[in-house]
Amino acid sequence: MFEYFDEHQKVFSSIDKLRNQVNRGQLRWGPCHTEKFWQENFILFDRAENLQMIKKIVDDCLKPEVDDRVKAVACFDLGEFSRFYPNGKMILERHDVKKKMTELMQSKTVSSEVKKEAITCYQKLLMNSWSGGL
Repeated sequence: MFEYFDEHQKVFSSIDKLRNQVNRGQLRWGPCHTEKFWQENFILFDRAENLQMIKKIVDDCLKPEVDDRVKAVACFDLGEFSRFYPNGKMILERHDVKKKMTELMQSKTVSSEVKKEAITCYQKLLMNSWSGGL
């Protein structure tokens, strides 16, 4: 099974899988929501249709009525986008992501998982370089 997964990891973690999840508004933890995915795929966000996914994550996946798991994964993805994509922080700044992360951190209605991911995303937005440890 491990060999099969290794051989097909690109299929399971492709930008198309991320696009499908974003379009459905159903972000779930998995291969396309990892540091490795963002390291390998950040360059694909030079394409307008892929960069549009970031806007959709910000606009659609952080709304109060959205499932907490979706919000947590969205926070993670936005943080990784800011780490790896050149100008990622500037793009997210235009979408008021720091403000949205602050609102999530202060919310009394979101889970601790969402708060943790929002805090981590906010830290990534502030850092010049991120090594994963504090």
